[in-house]
Amino acid sequence: MNLHLQHRTLAAMTVLAASVGLASGAAADYPDEPVRIVVPYSPGGSTDAVFRIVAEALERELGQSIVIVNVQGAGGGIGMLEAVQAEPDGYTLGVYNTNSEILQAVGSAEFTTEQMQPVALLGDTILAVTVRGDSPYETIDDFREAANANPGDLSVAMGHGNLAHFVSVLFAEGLEADVQLVNVGSGAEKKAAVLGGHLTSMIEPTTSVIGEHREGELRILAVFHDERLESLSDVPTAREFGIDVTLPQTLGVFVPQGTPEDRVQILTDAIARIADDAEAMERLERLDLVWDYMSPEEFKAYRQEIRDSVFSVKEKAGF
Repeated sequence: MNLHLQHRTLAAMTVLAASVGLASGAAADYPDEPVRIVVPYSPGGSTDAVFRIVAEALERELGQSIVIVNVQGAGGGIGMLEAVQAEPDGYTLGVYNTNSEILQAVGSAEFTTEQMQPVALLGDTILAVTVRGDSPYETIDDFREAANANPGDLSVAMGHGNLAHFVSVLFAEGLEADVQLVNVGSGAEKKAAVLGGHLTSMIEPTTSVIGEHREGELRILAVFHDERLESLSDVPTAREFGIDVTLPQTLGVFVPQGTPEDRVQILTDAIARIADDAEAMERLERLDLVWDYMSPEEFKAYRQEIRDSVFSVKEKAGF
């Protein structure tokens, strides 16, 4: 190697080392102020509960305060819009869920999935069909038989233009029976309608009905998952009754497009380490979150599968 080339090579190596040092320094300084997670629903709901546990675990991993900001309205659309429009500096995280795709399918979203830069997928909360505890229907077969014997008499409480609506449509289709799909609004309103005997059943996440199920006030007939849940091992899947519906509320974390990749990587790695946090995992399991961590690239591919599934139901749901 001649001296001129050697000098250029050493200079280039020095610049490279300096740039790596700067990048490492920049990454090491992040986060140096509190990080927000915008939860697009009111406090106390199942999504809010999951992300409060995640926030506490991330505080331990990142050594920085993680603040939950609840921005409710428009079925989650307002909070999701706020998150995608935030400064792309890694200090505002958004909540991705299946409803993100549904809002776009029904035409009420003011954002697109492409504006959500994936950080990590956490896992799924599973929906279930539930009846009152003293209902004569103990299985999906009982429900199906009654629905066929009395067309239009049995009902399913749901919300309009959300995941429960889409799953209700698929459930009714799988039953091959005439049941009423009734829009009653929120989970609390659905529960009141079923407990009050006004409607036969409802579609809700297991998280919000498992307590009443164990106390006998409600009865979960089946879960919409590919296998039985550990927390509800006595409850069959809908698939066991020939109803092939597995559309969960998938939960993930995103940042606004344009967020520096080194900061995204720090967040991704921190979320991955939650799996080793025994306290956090135990609490998440109690909420029936099926942990299924995915990296940004895996999450992005899976997100497309979710979108395809949602949009395949769009017309059946009347949109």
